[in-house]
Amino acid sequence: MNSSFRFLGVWFNVAGSRDFVKKQVARECNSFAAIVRPAKLSAKQVVYLHNTVLILKLEYRMQVTHLSESECASATSSIRSLVKHKADFHEYSLTLFCFCLKAWD
Repeated sequence: MNSSFRFLGVWFNVAGSRDFVKKQVARECNSFAAIVRPAKLSAKQVVYLHNTVLILKLEYRMQVTHLSESECASATSSIRSLVKHKADFHEYSLTLFCFCLKAWD
């Protein structure tokens, strides 16, 4: 049996596979980016929404699933490119300060 089930909003997998949650996190990040991209928001506002809404939502869903740094980077690539686009940064610029609100002041 390799099925996933949800209990109180947290996803579990009988076989212990993380693939379902990984795909779910990537889908959530892509959905967030697709909704926010056409909105007339500044980069600082997008970072605020990312830090206060999306991160908390993902943390709650991933309570029992731990992803590696590379898996997280892969899932959130659409959001990083969105923030760089909104801030008029070059695509290949460093991401180091993109999600720190104090860097925008």
